[in-house]
Amino acid sequence: MRPKDLDLILRSVKDEDLKYSIELLYRQWRNTALDIKELDKKLLEKAAEDPLENIYRSVPGIGALGARVLSNELGDMSQFSNEKALFSYTGLTPGEYSSGGNVHRGHISRQGNSRLRHMLVEAAWKTIRKD
Repeated sequence: MRPKDLDLILRSVKDEDLKYSIELLYRQWRNTALDIKELDKKLLEKAAEDPLENIYRSVPGIGALGARVLSNELGDMSQFSNEKALFSYTGLTPGEYSSGGNVHRGHISRQGNSRLRHMLVEAAWKTIRKD
């Protein structure tokens, strides 16, 4: 919202208490926006220092924030002995409901790192929209 838009709104409001509340909320919103800009700047500084940043950003659908999450949560992935261990860590493996000779695979297990899983799912949606 631009300051002149806020002025238009405030001129139309007759109730002083409501006007005060709107001004207070606008100041909070403006301060939050400044904090977000500061965090974005810090994110870019950290990205410049990280050797894994370019690797993760080369993946379609992964932007600056996604690359930071991947770098922080996965690192260089040397802690995973194989793909199965990595998939299990993300919680994107299917649940299994088996009995006797019947094997039924269900929805994802959701056991694992939820922040990483959410970021990967959002990156997949972004990639699907562009493809």
